Amino acid sequence: MMQVAMLDLFQGLQHVVVLDSGANEYREFSTHMTESLSAHPELLFTPAPKLSHFFRPPGRVHNLLNKLVLVLNLLLVPMWSLLYRWRLIFLIPRSVKRTFDAISSADIVLWNGRNFRSNSALLEFLEFFDLSTMTVSSFILRKQVVALGVSVWPMRSRLGRLYLRWLFHKCKSVYARESSSYDYIQQFAPRTKLFRIPDLSFYYLRRFPRKEKRANVTKTIGIVVKDPVRRNGIDVGQYANAIARFVTTLSSETDIDIRMISQAGIENEAEEESMSLLMEKFSSEEMSVTRTTKNPSIEQLVHEYLECDFVISSRMHACIACAYLGVPFLAIPYDWGAKWSILSDLGDFSYSPMEELGALQDRDYADLVDQALEFDIGPKIYELGAQLESLKMELV
Repeated sequence: MMQVAMLDLFQGLQHVVVLDSGANEYREFSTHMTESLSAHPELLFTPAPKLSHFFRPPGRVHNLLNKLVLVLNLLLVPMWSLLYRWRLIFLIPRSVKRTFDAISSADIVLWNGRNFRSNSALLEFLEFFDLSTMTVSSFILRKQVVALGVSVWPMRSRLGRLYLRWLFHKCKSVYARESSSYDYIQQFAPRTKLFRIPDLSFYYLRRFPRKEKRANVTKTIGIVVKDPVRRNGIDVGQYANAIARFVTTLSSETDIDIRMISQAGIENEAEEESMSLLMEKFSSEEMSVTRTTKNPSIEQLVHEYLECDFVISSRMHACIACAYLGVPFLAIPYDWGAKWSILSDLGDFSYSPMEELGALQDRDYADLVDQALEFDIGPKIYELGAQLESLKMELV
C-alpha cells in the first residue's frame, strides 16, 4: 500500500522503483507489484544494491547464514557504490548496475524510510544498515535523499543510534509518519530537517468511499492474523483462543459469517497455522467460515474490509484501512511499538498486544469490544489526504 500510495502521490514524475529485496531474489518480489504496474505501466523495477535475506527455513544454520548476509552487505554495498562512482562498472553485478544507473540519473531520491527496530543490540546496526542500503549508495553517488514515512522504535545500541543519527543528518529532510517517532527522532536528528506527515497509505485510501452507517448487529466478522513468534510470549493456540473469545463477545449467535482475510504478501509473513486453527475452531461451532484469496491486491483487501461489520486484525495496515473506511476494528498487534502511533494519533483505538492476551479477564474482552465499536475518527480522515497532497507540492 505504501508503494502504490507513493506512486499515486508523485504521479506524472518519471519513476524507477528500487525494491527492498536484493540482487539475488528481487524477481520474486517484483511479482507482487502487479497493482503498481497496472496503474503505472511505465514503471521499472530494480533490486536494492545488496544481497537479500533468503534462507527462510527455521534452524540455526539458516539463521547463521542470514546473519552472514548482513555482514556481507556491510562490505559489498559501499564497495559496489564506490566502484560505480569510479567508473569501474565491469566489477559490479548487472542488476546492481541498473540500480545505480537509476540513482545517478535521479534529481532526488525518495526513500520510504521503513520501520527501524531490532530485537538484538548486537545486530541492530547491521539490521539498520540492511534497511538503508539504497540510501547509503545514494549518498556515495552524491544524490539528495528525502526519507518519507519513517518509524523508529527505542534503540538498543549506541552504534545503532549513531548510525541513524548519521543517516538522518545526511538526508535532505526526514518525514516521520507518527508522533512517537517524531518525538524520538528529535533527540538525535536536526529539527530543521524533521517533519511529521500522515501515513502514506491514507493517500491511497482516499479513492474508496467510507461506510456512512454502521450495522446495528454484527453479522460479518473479518479476521486478519499473523502467527505469533517467540517474542510474543504466547503460542498459536492461545492466540486463536483469544480471537475466538472476541468473536463470541461480539455476537453470541452462531449464524454469523467469519471471513478469514489473508494479507500476507510474501512467504516469510507466516499466517497459515493461525488461519487453519481458527477455521477448524469456527467450523466445529457450526459458524460459516470462508477464506479469501491468497496474495490479494490492495483493492481486493479494501473491498473485503468493506464487506465486514467488524474486523479483528494483527496487522497495522488492515486497522488503518478500517479506520479510514469507517469499519469498527480491534487490533491485536504482533509488533506493538512506534508505528501503531499512526492510529493512536487519530484517537483512542481499541487494542491488546499479543504479549498481553494471556492476562485478559472476562470484563477486558467486553470493554475492548465496546471501545472498538465506539471508535470513529469521522471527518478528520479527509484532512490526511490533503496534508499529503501539500507534501507533493513541497518536494516537486
